[in-house]
Amino acid sequence: LVSSKPEGGAKVIVIENQKGGVGKTTTVAHLAPWAALHGYRTLVIDADSQASFTAYQGLNPDIELYEEDTISPILQGDQDDEGKPASLATRIKKAPHIENLWFVPSCLDLANGDVGAYKRQFLKEPGDDYVFFNRLKLAIDEIRQDYDLIIIDCPPHISAITYNSVYAADMMLIPLGAHMLDLASTARFIDWLKMVMDQLPGAAISRIRFMITNYDEKPASQDNLKVIRQVLGEHVLKVTALHSSEIQRAGALFKSIYEVPKAIGSRDAWSRACRTMDAVNREVMSQIEDLWVGVPASGK
Repeated sequence: LVSSKPEGGAKVIVIENQKGGVGKTTTVAHLAPWAALHGYRTLVIDADSQASFTAYQGLNPDIELYEEDTISPILQGDQDDEGKPASLATRIKKAPHIENLWFVPSCLDLANGDVGAYKRQFLKEPGDDYVFFNRLKLAIDEIRQDYDLIIIDCPPHISAITYNSVYAADMMLIPLGAHMLDLASTARFIDWLKMVMDQLPGAAISRIRFMITNYDEKPASQDNLKVIRQVLGEHVLKVTALHSSEIQRAGALFKSIYEVPKAIGSRDAWSRACRTMDAVNREVMSQIEDLWVGVPASGK
């Protein structure tokens, strides 16, 4: 059950890492329904043109969605038929299987928003107050009071969408595997993030946490995890998301483990998958609740 609610509207949690294959969408696909099932009004913004989270919601991005259904018009500063700025409210859809969960879909044409945002910035006329990196935050501010939690599923690369997500974020959750390659790539992403935070006036990320995903508990992974915790310290979540064949099987059906009523393969593996995702989500939610009640982070 809900233990607290945010004051001043929803907090924005961005799931991001420039490293691909680290489980960003899997994280979103489990955190969002978990929060919704625990009573939080949760909105997911699918900001990845691969549209995997959208597919989790039962839509076929290739044939059922168009650019105007995504955040692309918002990124480009477009206006609606009444001359008002393009809004999130008209793009929000109800998740089909989970109460308290809504989403803004994506499709491949969202990639046009990146090009269009940069083009609008560089070719804008004198007196045009358009700024390419604040469009999503302005749109979120319009609907912030309607939700408790807004989660952004980002693409695995740096783009105008990434800048917008960083600018809108209150907290960033960075998934990575227990591998040295993941750590090296993540370190470069953090260097970029520090630079961007200094360059974007008003960027207000107050908390950054790292989440170990797809952890197999093998000796090599255990050694790597020790190194990661030494390097990233207290910013790494205590709980790791264990590797799970049941989560993979559920993902192949475009479902979270919470939407699979029984084991697809092993009952023990399914139960273990539920336990590990519950534990991860509880820890992430405790971090978010701290933001709601103003508990200071021990550091960014």
